[in-house]
Amino acid sequence: IKLDNIIINSLNNETLNNENDDSIVLSIKIEDYKLLFMGDGSIKTENNIMSKYDLKQFDILKVGHHGSKTSSGKDFIKTIKPKISIISSGLNNRFGHPNIEVIERLNKYGKIYNTAYTGSIEVKINKKLKIINYSP
Repeated sequence: IKLDNIIINSLNNETLNNENDDSIVLSIKIEDYKLLFMGDGSIKTENNIMSKYDLKQFDILKVGHHGSKTSSGKDFIKTIKPKISIISSGLNNRFGHPNIEVIERLNKYGKIYNTAYTGSIEVKINKKLKIINYSP
């Protein structure tokens, strides 16, 4: 989909027979910024889209499956090298999201925002990228 200076591509167009792995995965380009939204996709979803698309440096990654140990695999993160990672999780949630190994992996490439600590996260792009937090 192309809307003015925004290009949206749906990357996960295969049924993997798992409600998380079948999540919508979107690559969005706004001006010179690249964003990747992984839904609840796992490493299986990541491997699937890496085999089909030439994924390079992304400015923002909306981390898959709340940063669980089943997502954000080592090869995937090394390939996309996100400058900013956004994790949607609740404080002290019963699933232990996000996983510490995922956090360590993401820390190598850039800044991490987690809704558990920062509250709501707003991304604004108007020639420049701006992240705004709203306390939980």
